[in-house]
Amino acid sequence: MRRAVTTAAALAACLGLAADASAQAERTVVNILDRAPLYSAPGAPPMAIGRTLLYERGSAWVVRREGDWLGIPTIERNNGVLGWIRMSPRRPLTTTRRLVVVDLSERRVDVRLGGRPLMSAPVTIGAPASPSPVAMTSVSARIKVTPRSGFDRGSYGPVIIALRLWQHRPSPGMPFGGIMAFHGGGGFARGRARSGGCFRMRNADALRLAGHVRGGTPVIIRP
Repeated sequence: MRRAVTTAAALAACLGLAADASAQAERTVVNILDRAPLYSAPGAPPMAIGRTLLYERGSAWVVRREGDWLGIPTIERNNGVLGWIRMSPRRPLTTTRRLVVVDLSERRVDVRLGGRPLMSAPVTIGAPASPSPVAMTSVSARIKVTPRSGFDRGSYGPVIIALRLWQHRPSPGMPFGGIMAFHGGGGFARGRARSGGCFRMRNADALRLAGHVRGGTPVIIRP
């Protein structure tokens, strides 16, 4: 446990985030019940693509706080750079002791509740040309793969655990990158780096992981 805390704290410093964010037993999660305008920094103008403003919904790990501003991981801001939203009654805060840690060198994901391990499983990580990014992020959604979901069960398995993280390095099937996720389906190879960036798992392990997490669950991806 000491090694995990030390490594996570070093990662936080490396990414320019709050140095103690990963050492806290309880982490703050914001539950966004409205459309929250997204900002690049506290007090900055709202973020936009052209004239279209960017908004956040769902639940997210609050990695950093400055007054009534909340710094959260978002697919609009990567490489350790947070997006920011304002606190509001429609954005209540909760806490969690649940944490997902991906160790890229070990090719393994662990889920913990405080100091208690809940599960551990091997993952296939991104290939050298499309590496899985080092990051502090959180779960965005759990997507059950059905004929109506728009995802192929053979490629993604029974469930997708999407993250608030974008894979910027292109892969053959995704020339513009894509949302990072855990999922099952074809392509799992124990101990290998051969995916387009996502974490591929055995179907049974993906279902176990989905049972342990929910929107906003903190995720640390370390080297």
